[in-house]
Amino acid sequence: TESARFVLPMSGTPFREDFYQLPFLQYKDRIGTPDYDFSYGEALLMGDVTPIMFEDRKGVIRFKRKSEETGEIIEEETLDFDDGIYYTSTGEIDEAKMQRRLTAALQNTSNFWRDMFDAANEQLQRLRNTQHSNAGGIVFARDQDHAREIAGYISKTTGENPRVIISDEDRDIDGFAQSRVHWVVSVRMINEGVDIERLRVAVMMTNVTTRKNFMQSIARCIRLDNESLPNFAATHQWAYVYMPADPRLLEWALKFKDAVADQQIEEPNRGDSGPPHPKSIYEVEDGE
Repeated sequence: TESARFVLPMSGTPFREDFYQLPFLQYKDRIGTPDYDFSYGEALLMGDVTPIMFEDRKGVIRFKRKSEETGEIIEEETLDFDDGIYYTSTGEIDEAKMQRRLTAALQNTSNFWRDMFDAANEQLQRLRNTQHSNAGGIVFARDQDHAREIAGYISKTTGENPRVIISDEDRDIDGFAQSRVHWVVSVRMINEGVDIERLRVAVMMTNVTTRKNFMQSIARCIRLDNESLPNFAATHQWAYVYMPADPRLLEWALKFKDAVADQQIEEPNRGDSGPPHPKSIYEVEDGE
């Protein structure tokens, strides 16, 4: 590369979150900057990707931990997503407390994620009934046990078994892509280098909040499905993302929201949601 005037790294995610530096980037204060970056906003302007609508789910998480020996409650805590960022007594961001809130909301025993999935499933059904008959949805689960719990809930509530892809042994990704199955559940197996054009709805049920994981996950549902929707412009093929209103996820989502707003793309009409609902309270045991 010594004589090369230009270097073009062909990667959609040219960044990493440890302290190792990537080649060909200029670094300052451990932050790498490429000479040219093709952003989501630019891709949206050129009609190469779909716009995204985010649904931020809130509620109060009241969880308790019981003694395995006596069954007595040994810890209780109430955490509200409306509180946003938590701070320590010294004024620093309390990452541990925010992580407890998110992890508790995603516990197998929690109805928080069940309500979130129900809303996402309604959106997927609207898409399939009105414009995209083979649209699919993806759930990013916390771990393998969580993925199986989610899959069981999907089977029970929808009457259809989702595809579950949680290890190298069961990576039937092409099978899902070419099917008409509504949902696929994954644990970090479909968040990089996977192209399933019919994915239109994503549900973030993972407690991983890094920018890299978020960007890779969201990118699964912004592909254009010109084969199924040959007469639909990119601005009509919206993607929908359902996620807990965790401040770290909201920060990454804001960049997508701003890009869509900059293009002044009219949001699709999803009907009248009616009067505001009372704040939901979720009782969760063993919240950590």
